[in-house]
Amino acid sequence: MLERFSHIIQIISGIVLIVGVVLVIWQIRQTERLTQATLADTYFDKVIAQAAAAAGENPMAAYARMCDKETPLSFEDALVLHNLFLQRYFLAISTIVVGNVAADGFGTGLAASNDRVERLFVSNMNLVIATEYGRAWFEEMDVPPDLRKAVEASPYYQNTCEDMGIIQRMIETRIKEKAGEATDGDN
Repeated sequence: MLERFSHIIQIISGIVLIVGVVLVIWQIRQTERLTQATLADTYFDKVIAQAAAAAGENPMAAYARMCDKETPLSFEDALVLHNLFLQRYFLAISTIVVGNVAADGFGTGLAASNDRVERLFVSNMNLVIATEYGRAWFEEMDVPPDLRKAVEASPYYQNTCEDMGIIQRMIETRIKEKAGEATDGDN
């Protein structure tokens, strides 16, 4: 009887050992995925910060000047807009990468759904694709076909500067400032 009890204890100990090893392997995999997500997030944060720093003091002012049809876009404004759009693009891509890592965080092997990925990408790219200039910039980017299709199907893709209220107000303020400069210059 004691020998049989000892044998059962050994079997249970073996099973517990195997379960422990499996749990350790699963924990290592989770740590690896978390590290990947952290590294991706850190990398994209640095890229976004560099693009934001290169975008100048007020990228939205350059955006408003882009929408002002009466003012030609300067090289500096074009550079600021390129960096602003690049910042939005990297933000969109980082959201997808980190989202995919998070979706597979429990080792299910399932990535984020295509619909969710497309919505995240489009929502981060709305500022870019809402203008003709931004759409032309976007056309030059190497974007996966499914994301490109999602962007082109977005209501933002049909917008103009006039559809963007805050930008329109900035343009109107700029026109008023120009009018004020013109009258001051006449005196």
